[in-house]
Amino acid sequence: MRSLSCPKLLLGLVLVLFSASAHALTWTSAATGGAITATVTEPNPAISPPALVVYLKNLGCERIGQEPDAPIIADFIANGYRVVELDYAGHSQATSPSLNADVLKIRNEIGTGTFPGSSDLAAKKNKCYLLCEGYRLLRNVPYFLNDRTIYNGAETTDVELRMDIAYPSQPSCAVPVVMEYSCSNSYAGNEDDRMNNGNAFTGITNTILEGAPAAGIAWAMADHPKFREWGQPKSGGFYAPSFALNPDTLKKVRSSVRVLREVGASLGLSGNISVHGFSRGATAGSLAAGDLAVPEIDSTGYSTALSARVQAVLLGSGIFDYSRSGGATTGDPAASAVDIYSRFVTAWGPTASNLPLWQSQGALNYMTTSATAPVFLSYNTDDAAWYVYQARLLAAKLAALGVPHQVVTGTGAHHVTTSDATLTSIYTFFKTHARPLPNKPGATALGNYDASAQSLDLTINANGNGDSVLYAISTSRTPRQWVQANGDVGVDPVWRTLAAWGVPIRVGPLADSETARFTVIAYDPIRFTTAQTTENTIAVLPRVTASVAP
Repeated sequence: MRSLSCPKLLLGLVLVLFSASAHALTWTSAATGGAITATVTEPNPAISPPALVVYLKNLGCERIGQEPDAPIIADFIANGYRVVELDYAGHSQATSPSLNADVLKIRNEIGTGTFPGSSDLAAKKNKCYLLCEGYRLLRNVPYFLNDRTIYNGAETTDVELRMDIAYPSQPSCAVPVVMEYSCSNSYAGNEDDRMNNGNAFTGITNTILEGAPAAGIAWAMADHPKFREWGQPKSGGFYAPSFALNPDTLKKVRSSVRVLREVGASLGLSGNISVHGFSRGATAGSLAAGDLAVPEIDSTGYSTALSARVQAVLLGSGIFDYSRSGGATTGDPAASAVDIYSRFVTAWGPTASNLPLWQSQGALNYMTTSATAPVFLSYNTDDAAWYVYQARLLAAKLAALGVPHQVVTGTGAHHVTTSDATLTSIYTFFKTHARPLPNKPGATALGNYDASAQSLDLTINANGNGDSVLYAISTSRTPRQWVQANGDVGVDPVWRTLAAWGVPIRVGPLADSETARFTVIAYDPIRFTTAQTTENTIAVLPRVTASVAP
């Protein structure tokens, strides 16, 4: 290919800069107390309406994603995002937990259309993302195939529940991730609503996720497990109550954890997963904590080779024990009966005569030993009385089992905490309970390349890992492919011990030279953590005269 002359190259750069339509404004930061520069760049090619990325750069915290800002921002612009860059110029307060105040301020102003670049956005309701420098976004990752009959849905086919993952690109170290079940329901005709600006963020003052990267933690937002319009249906069918989460949700929760662990392994995440839930999200998220194995549930969903156990759970107000959710015979204070208690009776019958069924709907039923995940319980004592009661039930159960937990209360009614001290404690709790990673596999040895068969030998370097550690081998082809048990390549990861893979592994046929670039990922099935090879690109050592590009 001929090289461009200097005049043509400069002209191309100028055209790119002007076509991006960038303009600078100022915005007042709650974290720093002063004005900072906000640069707004329109998508190129133009799209209406665009999605929105607010990109926080030159922060006062450690930058973990080492990829430069320019290519990350350019990719967003090229993929239909309006990008607002906020330049903090290294201010000391542009870090956790102070930065959470800006997260909430930005989202509040997006809701009112007063934030730079937020006018004329149909995306105000959702598809607005706040990302710290060095972070990219992987959207719409499927985590479960929803059964439309559970909540009497009108859709004619089952649809996949999905999640969005914000991750540091080219990370300096593998980081933990916190996943949240959205307080906004996606459903047929209203898909992809997990990032609803009002329901999921401003309405409940939720900054936990988007403030996490400043504390060294990636994040993911998942569709709420109830794929149905909130409050519907109110009657009819076994799962009639609109709050009822039951074992159907437990399937989805455990599948989502496994998927995040598997996909995260390819993104440089450590496999240490915490779950955050508030209100309807807390009732779902609480199901991630339990240690009770349920074969018919654990074998359902995706990525079943990996563990669904999490390292920590953060819960706000929610319902954790349906058998004590209201009514005169269930032990609640008379003033704290849940307003939808009658719907539960419609579904499951009277509490006293159907107690095991009622108990099976709540998280406390699945917390059986001290192996239950550590729980950080943050709730407001001036919230609705039944929420306070349920939180105390949960704390008592954790104490009785000897499960590590922390309880912080405050005021603020039905909202997520915005206290700097509590936010710091939450992020510290997540990292304290993270498990150590297995050793990174060493440089992979390739050899005996056969050009006619398009195959080669691959030897995994376990680098001191124990015999129980599992490995998956991916190629750098786009989309990513994985070595299968028979040595072929396919779309799904295969996890096997070193002994099961064998030494060497004969891999092929390979579709092209890019397929000969391999990444080996180690997964510790006891510690539930993952680590990638130090070297992702390995040069092939040919056996014959034909060669494969390194």
